[in-house]
Amino acid sequence: KPVNPGDLLDALRRWGGTRQAAELANLSGPALTVLDPGQLLEACGGDHELAGEITAEFASTAPAAFDSVASAIAGANFGALVAAAHNLKGSCWAIGAAALGATLQELELMGKAGDLSNAGETLRVARAQLAELLMALASRTIERAA
Repeated sequence: KPVNPGDLLDALRRWGGTRQAAELANLSGPALTVLDPGQLLEACGGDHELAGEITAEFASTAPAAFDSVASAIAGANFGALVAAAHNLKGSCWAIGAAALGATLQELELMGKAGDLSNAGETLRVARAQLAELLMALASRTIERAA
């Protein structure tokens, strides 16, 4: 059975606490992908048109959603950070953007722990991952149109 990284981290957090889950999330292992288009296509039952609509919607809404994460960090608003990071994380995992989803999971955990000491660096990583993801999505759109 495939393991959902978010579900696994949630279980680890419940059983071992936030610190242990965050440490396990940061262990070196297989690199997470910027985009796995097959994951979304499978979830869409092989419907390329639906997958394209979902990724287009993600590409148009993700920057504003990311701004909500950044604003929550800037304002040290832990509740807003948890909500914004959680929502964008779910969208990332739904479209197959595991790397950004995992980084947003880290930010969500920071918000839950009330500790933003590493949030600036993690946000910088997330911003770069988002830019890379949006380029990958644009590239796929161009390929489908050709």
